[in-house]
Amino acid sequence: MRGGGVGHYFRHAMGVGLCDQLGVYAIQLLCGDRLSQLLARVMGESQGETLPLAVGTLALLALGVVPLYVLKRARAHAMARDAQAFREYLYDGVLHRDWKVNSRGELEVKLRRDTQAVIQFWEQSFPNALGGSVILLGATLWLVWIDGRVGALFFAMNLVQLLPIVIYETWARKIHSATCQAEEALSAWMLEGYHGAHVLKCYGVQSWYLHRFQQLEKAVMRWGYRAEGAVTVENVVFQAIDSLLNYGSYVILGLFVLYGGLSVAKLPLLVILAGYLFSSIGSVFSWWLERAAYQEAHRRLGLERGAQRGVQRTTSPGQTLLSCQNVTKTFGNRIILTGVSLDINSRERILIQGKNGSGKSTLLRILLGLEEPDGGSVSGGLEERHISYCLQEEAQTQLTVRDMVEQLERSQEMNPQALHRHLERFGLGSCMEQPLSQLSGGQLKRFFLSAALAKPSELLVLDEPTNHLDRDSKAYLREVLSTYPGTLVVCTHMEWPGMRWDRVMELEGGVDSEP
Repeated sequence: MRGGGVGHYFRHAMGVGLCDQLGVYAIQLLCGDRLSQLLARVMGESQGETLPLAVGTLALLALGVVPLYVLKRARAHAMARDAQAFREYLYDGVLHRDWKVNSRGELEVKLRRDTQAVIQFWEQSFPNALGGSVILLGATLWLVWIDGRVGALFFAMNLVQLLPIVIYETWARKIHSATCQAEEALSAWMLEGYHGAHVLKCYGVQSWYLHRFQQLEKAVMRWGYRAEGAVTVENVVFQAIDSLLNYGSYVILGLFVLYGGLSVAKLPLLVILAGYLFSSIGSVFSWWLERAAYQEAHRRLGLERGAQRGVQRTTSPGQTLLSCQNVTKTFGNRIILTGVSLDINSRERILIQGKNGSGKSTLLRILLGLEEPDGGSVSGGLEERHISYCLQEEAQTQLTVRDMVEQLERSQEMNPQALHRHLERFGLGSCMEQPLSQLSGGQLKRFFLSAALAKPSELLVLDEPTNHLDRDSKAYLREVLSTYPGTLVVCTHMEWPGMRWDRVMELEGGVDSEP
């Protein structure tokens, strides 16, 4: 994974969050200790020392508000910064096609629900559990130090909270897993309908599809109700246990005062310590339960393996710029490429020919890292900034041509003078105020050809560059390519006369064949 483990992005928020928790704990314990001393002096009739101690306690409480406020503000800022850094990491992965996304809905789930589950786990659940563990240990040791009998008894009572954890955790994990499976089944079925809508209409089976959709939707709702029920049971059970332990601790402390020789002066500090002892395990339990949601989001985002790359890309030494060996690729039951190999060497001019559907475009996308092969190996000795390409399916945004040109001009990887020259020669001067989404196929092709040709690069890759071009545009393209100084790879389904090629590769049915 780029940038290390997931927790790496939240180290500041976790650190400040832990300090915030321990700061609150320390201030309350100090105040509790001061109250115990105050009570002891009142009971000991040391009236002369009571007022200074009371004033000191109030001053400590007042002064403690300031660092706690600063810590909470710092935690909020750290959480916001770390969350944004993690989202930018995911956005970068989407833009570089590291994360496989099949639909807009899946992208929405990954960048919102799953991302939020990961952020909440690392920024809240994990530091709360870590702080709770420290507080649990500290409260237990302090209770034992004050009175070993009370400390041992309260620690044993605290273990009672662990009994329902084991039972509930298994039950809740099963419900959560079933809920996620139902949601994924519904999402997959919606995607099937989206891609096969024309088939459903053609054969009149929309009602069957909708019936199946309703069944899956009911399953999601059913497991959702069970998940809500599990949360309700969790809240009721733990509130009952928490109330029983907290109020029971008052009774036990009272009995120790009456019959066990415990000093009343120690009660304020003991009450605070007992409260922390019983409540701290709740944060640990919450972290344990939220692990299931986090692990599911972690899996869907593909964070356990970082970028979803099925084939390791290595760097080729020498003059080989890009290379693939025995590459295979299938989409569903359709075989696109079978055992195709290609080495692209420096300064070569390669023409890849084949009928539509022969796998030419897929081969180019695999070489450029835009698609992953199902088998074979891919290597390359060029960084992305040294490669320029124009493919068949280019982005169609609501940005105007002028907006895009202005952004391209600001890029250090673009030659602005060459860009304007190509746009003018391709006849796009009158389209500057039009959004790219409203350009015709020919205009869109000429715009992206202009951008690809204007980027200084060592390798230029063009996929069906003459599609939708008029005669003048084709003539200008041949003129530019004939003097291109770098490595050139062109993919086309037709003959390309008037150009000199070092190699011509024929693809037929996804298999490399001799021309």
